[in-house]
Amino acid sequence: MSFLSSRSRNSLKRFVRNRFVARLIIRGLVGDRHLDVTLSGDTTLTKRTHFSHRIVRHDPDGTDRVLTLPAEADMDGYMGIVVNAASASKKLTVKEDAGSDTIAEVTQNEACLLAGDGTNWWGIILAKSGITS
Repeated sequence: MSFLSSRSRNSLKRFVRNRFVARLIIRGLVGDRHLDVTLSGDTTLTKRTHFSHRIVRHDPDGTDRVLTLPAEADMDGYMGIVVNAASASKKLTVKEDAGSDTIAEVTQNEACLLAGDGTNWWGIILAKSGITS
């Protein structure tokens, strides 16, 4: 069962296809540097500190934490990944700037692909692969 309505799901598909596919292919996320952050409490992410990197690995430091995203209007065209780097089963709850809507709940060994369109935040959970070569 999807947490998105069919209307929201279709909007997300159009959004990703129209805005990010070309950018993802051209720039990619693989070559970008990442930032490691150990959290000492719930955190409001800032564009300057946390979103200057495409991949941010957060260690919740032994307890569940809330990550609040910047205002949607400030993040038009942003795409990045938030990783839960917990050493135990702790959760990162990603919320939009007003703090009322949960974008994603990221558990240990998961990540969230975040996209901002200037009006909304979108989140897709990415699971760690168990496949080895």
